[in-house]
Amino acid sequence: MFRRQHERTERRGGERGAALAEFAFCFPVFLLLMMAVVDMGVNYGDKVETAHAAREAARAGSVSKVGNDSSCSITAASTPPTLTRQLFCLAKARTHMDPTDVRVKVFYEGVNGKLTTNYQPAAAGSSSTATIVVCVQSRAESLSGLLGPFLDDKVHESKSLIKTGLPAATASGQYPTAAEETPIPGHDWSFCSAEDPVGTDAA
Repeated sequence: MFRRQHERTERRGGERGAALAEFAFCFPVFLLLMMAVVDMGVNYGDKVETAHAAREAARAGSVSKVGNDSSCSITAASTPPTLTRQLFCLAKARTHMDPTDVRVKVFYEGVNGKLTTNYQPAAAGSSSTATIVVCVQSRAESLSGLLGPFLDDKVHESKSLIKTGLPAATASGQYPTAAEETPIPGHDWSFCSAEDPVGTDAA
């Protein structure tokens, strides 16, 4: 009787030890997987927000209703005009990210999809035949640090095109001036070009 009880006790102790060993092995793996899922989820959300920011900024820029904020952090070789800064700040705000981790570029295409510099209305109260193009670039991030080696040098990129409409009266019949911020280090604006990159368009 005593021998059987002793054997049962030893067996239970062995099972508990095996369970603890399995837990000690599996828990770090499970934790790493969970942290990776969190990082991937955050970056998917950032990618969606970057695309949303480009669409919203293009829509607002097409009628010059870009808000009043021009005080956000802008990284550019020269300071853009107020209306363009407001467009940049609007795009950055829509990403819900640190403005220093977001870059914006705006330019215009003519009716043939080529780059144009003739995009401003001919007179107050009139519109343009140009299309506004807004590109947004945001830095990828790893909240846990686990995916840092894979994400630290990555960016999210989005481009949006909208036909210009009648500029808001408060904008003096003007659209935001074409300008761009300095890209995030290690990246460029190669994804952000006219549909037809050859030559220029009258409008």
